[in-house]
Amino acid sequence: MVQSSSRYVLAYFLWAISVVMAVVDLLVLRSTAMIVLGMTPWDRYVEHAINQFSFLFMAIAGLGVIVFTEHFYRTGVEKNRLVVRFLQVTLIGLVIFTLAHLIRLIGEIVLGFFSSTTLLLAVVELAACIVVYWFYRQARQRTNQPLA
Repeated sequence: MVQSSSRYVLAYFLWAISVVMAVVDLLVLRSTAMIVLGMTPWDRYVEHAINQFSFLFMAIAGLGVIVFTEHFYRTGVEKNRLVVRFLQVTLIGLVIFTLAHLIRLIGEIVLGFFSSTTLLLAVVELAACIVVYWFYRQARQRTNQPLA
C-alpha cells in the first residue's frame, strides 16, 4: 500500500513538472509568434487581435495539457509505465522549445536583432532532446513495452 501511494505521489510530482514545462512552452510559443508577426506586413490592429486571442488559446491548451497529463501519468502508474510516459511528454515539450527557439532565431535574423542567447538556447535544447530521447529509449527497452 505504501509503495503504491508513493508511486502516485511521484506521478503527481512529475505531473506538476510537466504542467510548468507546458506553461513555459506556451509562453515561448507566444513570444515566438509575436516575432513572426513582426515579419509580416499586417496591420497593427490585426497583430493586436492575434496577441489578445493568443491568451485564450493558451488557456485552452494549458487546460488540455493539465487534464491529459494527469490521466496519462495516473494510468502510467497502474501500467508501470510512469517513467516512460514522463520522458515521452518531456521530449515533446523539449522539441516544442527547440522548434520555437529556432523559429525565433530565424525571425531575429530577418528583423536584424540577432541574439546569440537564442542560438545558445536552441543548441542546448537540441542536445537536451537527444539526451532525453536516449533515456526514453532505454526506459522503454527496460520495460519491454511498445510505445506508451
